[in-house]
Amino acid sequence: MKRIFLIFVLILSVALCFGQRKKRNSESTIKWLSLAAKGGGGISMLLNNDVSNDKNINFEPLNLAYTLGGRFGVTYGDYVGLFFEMMYTSYGQQYSFNKENKAATEYKKDLKLTSMDYLVLLRYTGDYGFYAELGPQFTNVSSLTETNSINRSEFRSTENIKNNYNSSYTSMVLGFGLSLFRGERIAVTLGLRGTYSFSDFVLENNAGTDKYYVLDDGVYDPRRDNLTFSPKEPTNPFTTFVILDVNYYFGFWGDAACGKKRLMLFK
Repeated sequence: MKRIFLIFVLILSVALCFGQRKKRNSESTIKWLSLAAKGGGGISMLLNNDVSNDKNINFEPLNLAYTLGGRFGVTYGDYVGLFFEMMYTSYGQQYSFNKENKAATEYKKDLKLTSMDYLVLLRYTGDYGFYAELGPQFTNVSSLTETNSINRSEFRSTENIKNNYNSSYTSMVLGFGLSLFRGERIAVTLGLRGTYSFSDFVLENNAGTDKYYVLDDGVYDPRRDNLTFSPKEPTNPFTTFVILDVNYYFGFWGDAACGKKRLMLFK
C-alpha cells in the first residue's frame, strides 16, 4: 500500500510541475469538468505460486471479466487530468483438477467475484489523442461464490467462503489508449487497462500459521504428493480490460468577462 501511494504521489508531482510550466506560458489555464460513462471486457486471474507449482492443477489464465461504471474528471488545460471513477466489476478464477495422480478426481472449480471499485487516476493526454493513466484502485468485494463441476459429499461447505478472503484490497492501475472521436463537448476513447494488487487477497487463519487454500476442499488434498505442504504464497488479483468511455464536458472553471474566476456550465 505504501509503495502504491508513493508511486502515485511521484506521478502527481511530476504532472503538477508540468502544469505549472504550462501556466507560466499563459495568463490563465482553464479547468475542464467532465462526466463519462464507461465499460469494458477482459480477463482476470488470482495469481498464486502454490497453485502454479501444483502439477495436479491446471490454472486457467483466461477467465472472462467485465466492468461498468462512471467517472468525474477535472482536466487542467489540455494535457493533465485527475479522474475519479466508480466501477462495478465481475471477475473470477477457474481451476481444473487432472488425473496425473491416480488418486486425484477430475473436476473443475469456479471462483466468481463481484466488487465495487473506486479509482483515482492521473491521466496525461497528448496532442494527437493518445493517453496514459496511473493511480490506485480501492476494491470492496460484494460477493464471492465457489462452485464445483461434480457433486461429492466430501466437499467442505462453501456457505461462508467469503470469510476466508479480505473484504477489500488496493491495486495499482496502469492504462493507455487513444481518442476515437474528439468534439467540442463529446470525446470517445478506447484503451487498455491493467490492475494488480500487491497485497494478499487471502486471510491468515486464526492460528496465524497456514493460509486458507482454495484447492484444499475436502476432495482434493494438496498434501497427497507433499506431506509437508503448507500454503504460504500470497494470492494477488490481476485484471486487464479493453475500456471504452464516452466523455461529456459539461463546464469549466476559468476567467469570466469581469476578470474573476468562476464556474461556468455549458447550456
